[in-house]
Amino acid sequence: MKTMLAARLHEIGGPLSIERIPIPEPRPTDVLVAAKACGVVPNLKNVLTKWREWFPYLPLPKLSAILGTGRNQALLDRVKALAPSRIGVLAVGKRRVQEWAFDLTEQEGVDAVIDTLPPSSPSSAMQDVLNALRRGGRGVNIGGVGEPLPLNVHRMMGMNIQLIGSC
Repeated sequence: MKTMLAARLHEIGGPLSIERIPIPEPRPTDVLVAAKACGVVPNLKNVLTKWREWFPYLPLPKLSAILGTGRNQALLDRVKALAPSRIGVLAVGKRRVQEWAFDLTEQEGVDAVIDTLPPSSPSSAMQDVLNALRRGGRGVNIGGVGEPLPLNVHRMMGMNIQLIGSC
């Protein structure tokens, strides 16, 4: 496995550590760039120490769990039984998905959402699950929400969130 050196921040206000990490495999639509050298932004110390204050919506990434929602509690229980320590389930209507997901991920959010809502669902239901995405998260729409969906494109851009259609 090919590796590279990376300066990584593990704690807000903490020092950067130089670590050897695997070079990510580019996808067919990606371009791999070999960086021979790079600079450091003069304002980097302020960014690293004031990150939470300046960017409260951009938490540092951590590992996330598998979370599932649905209407059929018996089916949700069967899904959770596959890996009880890794899978969390929530019956629709018991609680807002965003709030639940953030509570379970230490306010990080989830990596991906696959939305299968029927056409009769309000757009607010889809907005709730999209708001549960973490930085770099991907939302996939397989359902057919019939209402227009208001999107916070500034948040999506700043957090590198993608919304993907399934057709």
